[in-house]
Amino acid sequence: MNELVFKTAVRQLELLRSGEVSVLEIAEAHIDQIERLNPELNAFADFDADRVRTRARQHDAFRGQRGRRPLFGLPVTVKSSIATRGLKCEIGSLLHDGEIPREDAAVVARLRAAGALILGTTNCPEFFDGL
Repeated sequence: MNELVFKTAVRQLELLRSGEVSVLEIAEAHIDQIERLNPELNAFADFDADRVRTRARQHDAFRGQRGRRPLFGLPVTVKSSIATRGLKCEIGSLLHDGEIPREDAAVVARLRAAGALILGTTNCPEFFDGL
């Protein structure tokens, strides 16, 4: 188990900014934890490790952005009741099975603009509004 996943978001950002870890390294730590625990927890509605790795590599290719974007490389998740472009937004309901938004909700767009690395969407109770 990689201890990176237990560090606070602030500490993870410090490690990323200092270059002690790459975005891909921190993403791999989270991917390992998700793959280990999610089969039992079923926390994720939409998670694709290869997609996360690709995005992490893209982040690493823009190392100069680290200091200019406050959440650069920080792994985050979004509830599946919030529109996240390209990821399931099923609101925990079979009525919305397979729905994938084409655009981000404002909060997700802001997370992306701040440099966050979206790991996937997480399950929620049926018709959870949460906003």
